[in-house]
Amino acid sequence: MKKIWVAGILSASLVASSQHPLLLSNRHPLARVLLPTKKHRNQYKYSMNKNCLLIAASLVFLLGGCQDKPASSHVNHVTPGIRPSASPIASVPPETLDGTYFPDQNAFIVHDFAISQQEGSPDLVYTLRYQFGDIPAQFLSKDGHKYYFKLRFPKESSDLFVESETAAVEGPRVSGSNEIHNVDLKAKLKHGLSQDQINSLLKNKSNYVLSIYEDLDFAANVIHNVMPNNQIKKHEFLN
Repeated sequence: MKKIWVAGILSASLVASSQHPLLLSNRHPLARVLLPTKKHRNQYKYSMNKNCLLIAASLVFLLGGCQDKPASSHVNHVTPGIRPSASPIASVPPETLDGTYFPDQNAFIVHDFAISQQEGSPDLVYTLRYQFGDIPAQFLSKDGHKYYFKLRFPKESSDLFVESETAAVEGPRVSGSNEIHNVDLKAKLKHGLSQDQINSLLKNKSNYVLSIYEDLDFAANVIHNVMPNNQIKKHEFLN
């Protein structure tokens, strides 16, 4: 289509130059005024032919650069906001502890959850006695995987603590599913609390939230209202 368009322009330019009124006849009024002699007319005709040749050469050059590109045989269709799917690959277990290793409540068992007051300090110590099930224990026992705990305080008493949750504490190395481990998580209380307030915290174990991590940016498992398993009210597993 572009070839026909360029050829048409070239033909029109040549025809227009040959049909110029100054070249049609010596009797043309403008010819007698502007080109009074045959020499003038020949010079004008030579100039017009030269210009036409330059135009033709330019159009030929443009024609070479205006070739229609063949359409691509493959087009990627991407829906905005949706990342293109990757090529199908074989499913492999994730390399970091996540919710897939906690398919049910038996994957992590809380045997005891105790609260005590640190000697010589008003700060509290939360002692967790726990056991991993077969699936997470098998994963954690290989390749030196580490895991961590965080404990978030109940909303109704969170204003008594310096932070809203404990710092991450690394758990003991796991070698098998039959092992029972203990871990201590410490909490700093705000200054000026009465002994009655502290005693209330020591007695009330409800509504604490325990998170288990390998990657500290991603909770592999979250237990709401931490209690020994025979008292659990709600147990949530994250995938």
